[in-house]
Amino acid sequence: MEKPLSSINPGMRWSARNAIAACAVGCMFYSASITGGYSQESDNSLVQREVAKRSKNLAQAKQHLLSGDGHYKKQEYAEAVSEYSKAFDVVPSAGLANDVRFVVADRYAQAATEYARGLAKNGQYDQARALLDKVLQDDVAPGHVGAMTLLAQVDDPIRYNTALTPEHVQQIEKVAHGLRRAEGYFMLGQYDLALVTYEEVLQLDKYNKAARRGMEKVAKTISDYSVSASDHTRAEFLKKVDEAWETKVNPKIDLSGINTPGGLSTDVVNAQRIRGSKFKQMVIPVVDFQDIDIQEALDVLRHWSRQYDTTELDPDKKGFNFILRAGDPGSDVHKGIFSKKISLQLRNVPMDKVLDYVTRATDTQWRVEDYAVVLTPGGMLDSQLVQRSFTVPPSFMQDAVSGEGAAEDDPFSAETSSSVLRPQLSAQEYLKRLGVSFPEGATASYVRGTNQLSVRNTETNLNLIEDYIRSIRQSESVQVIVNFTILDITQENLQELGYDWLLGQQNLKSNNYFLGGGTTGNGSQFSPVGNFDGLDPVTAGNRSGETMFNNNAIDELIGGYKVPGTVPSRAPGALQVTGFINNSTFQMIMRGLDQKKDESRMFNPSVIVRPGERARLFSGNQLVYPTEYEPPELPNQVGGGNGAFPVTPSTPTAFETVDLGFDFEVEPTVGEDRNYIELRLNPVYTQLDGFIDYGSPISSIITDPITGLPMSYNLTGNNILMPVFSKIRLNTSVTLRDGVTMVVGGLHQSRIDKVEDKVPVLGDIPFIGRFFQSSGYRPTKRALVMFVHAKLVDPTGKAWADR
Repeated sequence: MEKPLSSINPGMRWSARNAIAACAVGCMFYSASITGGYSQESDNSLVQREVAKRSKNLAQAKQHLLSGDGHYKKQEYAEAVSEYSKAFDVVPSAGLANDVRFVVADRYAQAATEYARGLAKNGQYDQARALLDKVLQDDVAPGHVGAMTLLAQVDDPIRYNTALTPEHVQQIEKVAHGLRRAEGYFMLGQYDLALVTYEEVLQLDKYNKAARRGMEKVAKTISDYSVSASDHTRAEFLKKVDEAWETKVNPKIDLSGINTPGGLSTDVVNAQRIRGSKFKQMVIPVVDFQDIDIQEALDVLRHWSRQYDTTELDPDKKGFNFILRAGDPGSDVHKGIFSKKISLQLRNVPMDKVLDYVTRATDTQWRVEDYAVVLTPGGMLDSQLVQRSFTVPPSFMQDAVSGEGAAEDDPFSAETSSSVLRPQLSAQEYLKRLGVSFPEGATASYVRGTNQLSVRNTETNLNLIEDYIRSIRQSESVQVIVNFTILDITQENLQELGYDWLLGQQNLKSNNYFLGGGTTGNGSQFSPVGNFDGLDPVTAGNRSGETMFNNNAIDELIGGYKVPGTVPSRAPGALQVTGFINNSTFQMIMRGLDQKKDESRMFNPSVIVRPGERARLFSGNQLVYPTEYEPPELPNQVGGGNGAFPVTPSTPTAFETVDLGFDFEVEPTVGEDRNYIELRLNPVYTQLDGFIDYGSPISSIITDPITGLPMSYNLTGNNILMPVFSKIRLNTSVTLRDGVTMVVGGLHQSRIDKVEDKVPVLGDIPFIGRFFQSSGYRPTKRALVMFVHAKLVDPTGKAWADR
């Protein structure tokens, strides 16, 4: 193996460095001696120039050699090879410089070997071979061991993969950089950027396991957040169930400034009823303008719009913006508008009427835009050119073809005319065809790539263009994505604690009186608890288990028929104490429960539908159930034997089909401004609770062959089963803004069952009485909330609001 330059013996490095200096000094003495000899014989300076040239080359070689040593120590092998090559080229190949040339050649070969090793690792095998062949030439370093060894290794397919290319190495570096960058995003909590970066890595290396593992780690982290968000949502909804018990206090609102329709004039009431605009509903009590210009009038109107906006409770949202577009300050139109003074005295007049009087007095006109009231010159005074830009839909100017080409659109003309491309109209020519006039100095330009239309024209013509663009937007195709969510959360807790006492018979220090337990119910014996006989209950009247809380009546019917006389099960026993009192046995069992049950359900259907059409989404199963039954059939003659006779039970004859699951119907309608969406919603969730048996068994009396006694025998169960469904249904119409989520329905339900039983007298004894009491507490909470989210998209799937 070759050794790096840094591992060479210090003495050798000193000898190499001083060899150059010694050679340089020798050359100087040699040149002096030759110069002296020749100066005595001839004045020819050819030898002197040659000696000076070689001395200069040695000095350059020394500089290149030292520079190459510096690059080599920094592992900058490409730069080191370049410097050593320059030093080798300038060192003379004869005379005293041979030793220096040998040292330079050895360093040149060593640096070239390291550089070629890096080229081979990057798949640049041809460049590595060419470099090694160059340094192994006879006039450089033909016997360099490191270069010869590496040249043999490059041709070894086991050591170096021949399929490796520089492009593949660059891909590997990009993949490694992408993985490090994605991990950095993950450590910073930027999970979306981490996922995008991992996907970029997979585009470079589609079988990269590290990227997939990283995406798995990001997904797990996001899933953990989703679990926390789910817990928070559950807690919030359950909190709202508890808040529903609070008695709300109406907020104190100052209604002194609100004008009722009864106190307004007939014109104001008609304006409120017909127009329904907040701007037109503002009523000004007193208007007193005395010789003011239009700007002062607008300042007063701006103040009144905030003061008399009684429909908006948020102070930051009160009022309107007023914008005056009167042209350039030096124009005649601008001067004419401001030269006119306004004098006006009115009482109890709507804001729009005040503005009408102001514009008439100043020869202006006004219109309401989305966020402002704009005043412009009116009539013939609207001649000032104004620059305005419009964002137009992609369908703008699709039919902008020359009129000459359009005239040749004759279906009966020659075929050659259809092959001629019709020239495209400019934006100004296209707008002229639509009826927009362009006075002198007016221009129009359209950039199709950015959908920007820039027009310089009068306000009247600009308004015409704006109306036309608005009509195009209204006719452009749009679709609605409706996302409906139902969250149904139920929590049911059960806490129960009670004691059962059993007591045997014992005498009271007399053979005539005995003390013992009681009975269950109306006198039937209580079921024994332990292995002791003769124990009677003391606390049989305290409820426990199934008898603690009453179930829903429909749930009882769905649960099925219970055999009469069946003893209801009591709560499980936790502890038991058995002992003797006066030679009599007693037994105590502590029964208790502490259970919590949570149930969460979420339904999130999403559909995309065109405005005005109805969409339906169903997810679930279909159940076919009978609705009509034929009555059972009995034979005409029965009896005469001890065996059973054939009976035909009730048979279903008519059936219906019901959808079990979530059924969602929606019909959207989009407003003309494409900002608001009206939705007609009809979601239905249907769940099967069970079946109720409306039939009754058909039995017969037969003789027991063993005892000879008559006994009842069921010939058929005669089951008539009808299903019971639970439904969550909403039928409503709402209007919401594009991209907004709204709560459209909900239900907060709470039920609390509480039971406290005790044995009379014994249950009232302090401290000891708790052991003769039974208590139960079962709160049930339910939160049902329905959300709807609507968003407009174009046919490409891009959000309408982002266009």
